[in-house]
Amino acid sequence: MKSIRKLRKMDSKKRAIYLYNKARKLGKRLKSKYEDMILEDPDTTYLYMKDINITGEEWGKGEKAILKDPVTACRYAITVMRYRWLEAEEVIAKNAEASYHYAIEMIGERWPEGEEAIAKDPEYAYLYAKYIIGERWEEGEKAIAKDPEWSYKYAKDIIDGRWEEGEKAIAKNPEWSYKYAKDIIDGRWEEGEKAIAKDTRGAYYYAMEILRRKWPEGEAAIKEDDHLWEQYNLYLGEIKSIEELKQMSRADRTDYLLKYAITNNKKLDKEYEDILLEKPSLAISYASKVLKGRWNKLEEVIRNNPILIYNYADDVIGGRWEEMEKVIYSDLNSAKYYKTFVLDEPLGGTEFPIPTDYDNRMKILEKRIKELDSKYRKLSDKLEG
Repeated sequence: MKSIRKLRKMDSKKRAIYLYNKARKLGKRLKSKYEDMILEDPDTTYLYMKDINITGEEWGKGEKAILKDPVTACRYAITVMRYRWLEAEEVIAKNAEASYHYAIEMIGERWPEGEEAIAKDPEYAYLYAKYIIGERWEEGEKAIAKDPEWSYKYAKDIIDGRWEEGEKAIAKNPEWSYKYAKDIIDGRWEEGEKAIAKDTRGAYYYAMEILRRKWPEGEAAIKEDDHLWEQYNLYLGEIKSIEELKQMSRADRTDYLLKYAITNNKKLDKEYEDILLEKPSLAISYASKVLKGRWNKLEEVIRNNPILIYNYADDVIGGRWEEMEKVIYSDLNSAKYYKTFVLDEPLGGTEFPIPTDYDNRMKILEKRIKELDSKYRKLSDKLEG
């Protein structure tokens, strides 16, 4: 332990933490002359009482020190006392963060005494509205509307739509303007474009995912990132020629065509669709996200593949595909997924049941897993020994 003289030369916060760590290492209380130094920092006093298991009855000075800080007082009530600390509530109610946590974790419902402080803080006003009130909270909207992040989240989670009061703040921030356009407007939002156009990533994703076209206003910002600029021109420029695609690997050209079609929300010409069919799993995504419906040519390609038939039924048809069920039920995993995620019914009981040896096969698999686990443990013990 450092001498009292050396301790007094330390910063009060660092001194309190040093003494707290010493007490933790010893596993017991320190002498009163050292405890008086810990008292200078409310947060460390709280940790000292909590981790050394000191009650307020044993050390009244500690609780008095904790009462100097509303957040620390709140934490002490929740984690140490574990019941309402009436003596501290006047202090707690003066701070938004402390009031919110006290309300949600100790009171379990609205706490009028703390609402005045909460209503002045954008973050905690939003959280209070969402998790305590469960609906709009007009008293907190003035503060929320001044902050772009919490305005966006309030519109998304509470209003469930546009919230004009917060749009002025949102429109000044590129990140939240992009998210507001994407998640709330679900399309172009001109009010936020001035801010978005100045941000490299914001401008890129706004062009790629919202406008789905080239956006000259944002190109200066996008150019600042070589990779994003390359991707921007690759997928929003002219589509590669058939000759260019033939020079690429099958994986690369099919990936490119799918992303190009999705980015531009555009049906491909037949010759490009034929290339996309080289990778049926990606062709299913194309049918689902771009065609938004069945694709006869793809159905012919996948008709003998149970897992692809299941994926097509789930992602494209969105329901039962009766004429292909015999193929689906020829494969254990495809049958299981089809029944669970497409038919939404428990295993067993359809016209084409799961293979009769399903349970036995699962038992064998489980037994094998246990055997391997046992071998691994023995090997591990041997290596460690």
